[in-house]
Formats: sequence, structure tokens, C-alpha cells
Amino acid sequence: MAGFFGLFNYTKPGPGIAKKKEMENYSYGNMFVQIGRKFSKLMGLNLLYLSMNFPLFFGAIALSGRFNIPYQTPATTGYQTISGLSHYVFDPAAVVMEGLHGHMTTSSYPGTTSTVLYYLTLLVLLTFGVSTAALTLVNRNLAKGEYSELAHDFFGAIKKNFRQAFFVGILDLGLLFVIAYAVMFYYYNFVAGTSIITSFMFFVALFIAFIYIFMRYYIYLMLVTFNLKTFKLFKNAWLFATLGFKRNMAATFFIVFTILLNIVLFVYLMPVGALLPFIITLSLLSFIATYSAYPVIKRLMIDPYYADHPEEKKLEIDVEPLFEDKG
Repeated sequence: MAGFFGLFNYTKPGPGIAKKKEMENYSYGNMFVQIGRKFSKLMGLNLLYLSMNFPLFFGAIALSGRFNIPYQTPATTGYQTISGLSHYVFDPAAVVMEGLHGHMTTSSYPGTTSTVLYYLTLLVLLTFGVSTAALTLVNRNLAKGEYSELAHDFFGAIKKNFRQAFFVGILDLGLLFVIAYAVMFYYYNFVAGTSIITSFMFFVALFIAFIYIFMRYYIYLMLVTFNLKTFKLFKNAWLFATLGFKRNMAATFFIVFTILLNIVLFVYLMPVGALLPFIITLSLLSFIATYSAYPVIKRLMIDPYYADHPEEKKLEIDVEPLFEDKG
């Protein structure tokens, strides 16, 4: 059975080739059709990605507080100040205030087990880059309308791109941490109104954050599609962040919408909202980003290359990178 988008095409001799019209149609209307057609594959891909990043479960267990050590503490943050004043101000009102703010509550802090779990979570540094590259490659094939054997393509991409993907993953997580820290740091200074410079730096940090979000749509996609050095991956991603601005904004809109929908379901329909990230959310977010970014790369890198090298023109059906870095 051929299937409308190649999803059920099991009769082909090789990886399979989608219809040319489907491969060239990257409208967002078609994106929703493909998501519906490939929903089961996205679910399987989500499971593979989570399985590869199993250290995150250690962090989830630690954050649950199950292994924290409980202790008693005042329920209001102002109790210490009021209590101190009541020892020096002999006034009935001070005594009343101390009584009102002196009720206790139970809090907790990470014990030894929780601390060990947090450290085990850092093992995700070993898996994040390679699993994200594999996730992107499979979603690239799905976005192009190609047949994909999930496990074969996923682990094949890890084997093929392991070294560079591992390094890019660590660099990516490091940049995400630094940018997020800068945004939060300058945000609190902006709210506090400490100075004009810190207020200005907040908007600079916010701008850099948005640009890097756009860049991430392309970094792993180029990594699994071309033989490019890491520096050129980030350099080209920076260019595509501006050259593909419209599709980047559209991708960001749909990604934010998906995340907000998941949050709403988590709040108002707890079982569904809590399970969605384990079922499809992560692979769906990656598919939206890849579907949006691939036409930009195709228009600006792949098509010009084949125009200059017509003798090499072919359908891109491999899991192998298409070109070698000429620089």
C-alpha cells in the first residue's frame, strides 16, 4: 500500500521516495496533514528520543522531592524581621504581628540521594547532542515525505554523526545555559531598575536568545545533512536565522502554541497533559522546527549546489550527509 504521504509504503526496494509534489510542498497546511499522517511515527520517535536521554528521569525523580529531607520553617518570609522587631519594640501590635506571621510550615532540602540523582542527570551531556541529531534526521526525512525506518535511521544517524553531534550537544547546552542565565540576571536588574545599562542589556540578552532559538532550527539539521565543520554550522545557522525570518517566526509561533497547549492540558486535564511529553510533544516540536527550516536550507544551499553541479543532481534519500565541506 503506497499511502498518501508515503507513510504506509512498505513495498519499495530501498528507503523509499515520496511523490515529488509532496517533497516540494512545505506549506503549513501540508504540515498539519503530515503530522496527522505520521502521528504514530512521531510517537515512536518521541519514545526513542526519551530513551536515549534517560538521565533526565533521574532529575525528574530528584525534583519530585521524594528523597528530600523535611524541616520546619516559618510560613512567611517576613517572620524573621517581625520577630526581631518584637524583641526590641514592646508593643501589643508587634506581638500580634509576630503571632500572625509565626505559624510554621514544612519545607525540605535535597538529601544525599537527591544530590546523587542531580549529578546523575548530568549524564544527559553524553546523550543530548547525538540523540537530537538523530531526532532531527528522522524528522527531516518525514518532513520531505520519505519513508523512514525509525530505529534504523535513528541509530544509524547516531553512529554516523556521533563525534560532531556529541561536541555540538555540549556546546549547545552550554550556550543555552549562559543565555538563559543572562536573560534572568538582567531581567531581575531590569525589574529592580538598577541602571539604564542593565535595562538595556536585558533587551540585548533577549534579542540574543531569540536569535539563538532561530539558529537551533538549523544547527542539527545541517549537521546531519552536510559535512560542515562546527564553526560553519553555527555561522550558517546565524545567517539562516535572519534569511529565513518568516519561517522561523512561523515555527516559533507553532512551537510556543504547542507548549502552551500542553501546559493548559497539564493544568486542566492533568493525566493527558502530564503524559503528552512522554508520548509525542518532544518529537512534534522537533518536527515543526525541521519542517520549517528545511525549505530554507534547500533553497539557499542544496538547490544552488545542484545548479552548479548538475551532474550530481539526485534525490536526497540517504541518511548520509549530502555534501562535503569545501572550505
